[in-house]
Amino acid sequence: MGPVLQEPGVRLVPLALDLPGLESVAASSGAVLAEGRPLDLLVNNAGIMAIPERRTTKDGFELTVATNHLGHFALTGHLVPALGASTAPRVVTVSAMVARSRSARPPERPAERAAPPPDGRLRQDRRSL
Repeated sequence: MGPVLQEPGVRLVPLALDLPGLESVAASSGAVLAEGRPLDLLVNNAGIMAIPERRTTKDGFELTVATNHLGHFALTGHLVPALGASTAPRVVTVSAMVARSRSARPPERPAERAAPPPDGRLRQDRRSL
């Protein structure tokens, strides 16, 4: 994909990739690194939520986690050499306001629900920490 904005000293190029696919992330970041240019700014701005059923990626990760977290982490990690070549690199990761909400919990599936211990004590749900 070519630059969408090109001014003296500025080159803005959106990166097309399948964010939850780690192979796609590696290939796209490899294309950026192959240009040999320093990367001054990386904006991680993609996400999904409320998909109707649980889905996994071909890498075996839950789709929402792969898209909203792992893909950004992998992309940033692959691009560290180009960011390190910049004199003032910045990485901006955008998230939705719902990420701050206590009600934004994934639904439990029956297989993930644990029965109370035999002694009657309730275990603390790890997601409420």
